Amino acid sequence: MQTLSANTAHGKQSRQVTRCKGSAEQQTPLRSAGTIADGFLKHRFMPLCEAGDELPEAGKVEGGFFKSLGHMAGHFGFEPLDASPYEYPANILLTYWDARKKMKTKGRVRDLMVTEQETGAVTLTVKETLDTGNALFYIPVIPLYHWHNKPRNRKTAELLLSVCTYLYYHAGVPYYRDEDTYMFNNYMMMEEWITDDKDSIDEADFNHHNSELREAFHYGDLMERRIRAKVNLEQMEARILAYTPRNTFETDCLELAKATLDVWRTYPTHNIYYNENVPNEEDEDYDDDYYNFLHMEEYISFIASTDTYLYESMQNMINNDLNEKSKILEPETTTTFEQAMTPYRDSLAYEQKVFDTINALCDLLIELP
Repeated sequence: MQTLSANTAHGKQSRQVTRCKGSAEQQTPLRSAGTIADGFLKHRFMPLCEAGDELPEAGKVEGGFFKSLGHMAGHFGFEPLDASPYEYPANILLTYWDARKKMKTKGRVRDLMVTEQETGAVTLTVKETLDTGNALFYIPVIPLYHWHNKPRNRKTAELLLSVCTYLYYHAGVPYYRDEDTYMFNNYMMMEEWITDDKDSIDEADFNHHNSELREAFHYGDLMERRIRAKVNLEQMEARILAYTPRNTFETDCLELAKATLDVWRTYPTHNIYYNENVPNEEDEDYDDDYYNFLHMEEYISFIASTDTYLYESMQNMINNDLNEKSKILEPETTTTFEQAMTPYRDSLAYEQKVFDTINALCDLLIELP
């Protein structure tokens, strides 16, 4: 897995401001100011709240807001703030702020929105997005090809092939030798650049890049045939049951295969695009949004390798392209709390497991002994 360029990060976390350098001279030591009353420490200072000119009437907001808040709190399992001591609109603002804080959870971005329904009722809506960490989930296949060709590695390689086949067929991870995929076009573009620049670059550099490109095409075609072999899925469970790991690396491969089989059985019909937030075709800005947004098939893919000069050049090209995107499309769900709902169930659990699988697979492929 590769990290996107820093310019691609959307919604970054703030960082600590730089501290001023202290004086080298010894400062006057601080001393106690004596005994004082602790009422100041116990006092709660409320934020300033000034009503706007177009503030809705309290009667039109409070009823629907707090009813919806109760539904949402029951769904996510938290106790909402008691807003009875505060007047409108401070009661709304404080409970909204408190709910946002209590809904935070690791690996998810939860946006809380106050919306007005067609009936005029005010309700709360939560948009939950899987946090992919602004990363490129690119799975190198050439290392597995060479490793698979050694007889002593064959059984372990077959476990990893089963994982790759699941990701290709069921999860929907694109393969860079398939036409009409984002990475296929990038490799073709790289081929054009290498050919067009043949007379303007050093001959040794040209030969090196051209050789790596030919290998990416040749071994990529061979590996695609292996990954597309459905026998890898048909024998996945048998391979797991018959496998006896000899070291920590092989144990990790076995655990990854087991986890992948469990994901397949638990979510037999899911794929990584199940909850992708795609642009609305009925929106007048659909065409602009489609090409300005970073789609999942652009940052998830099988590729040739990640340790070559060719990939370094491609990574620069890809980052330049992705930096032009205005938004990253990640798995996302939206829930409006118009009525009481069942306790929270992670609707993005499948996508999280697939991303975890890709991360673990990439780590193993990089660590191939």
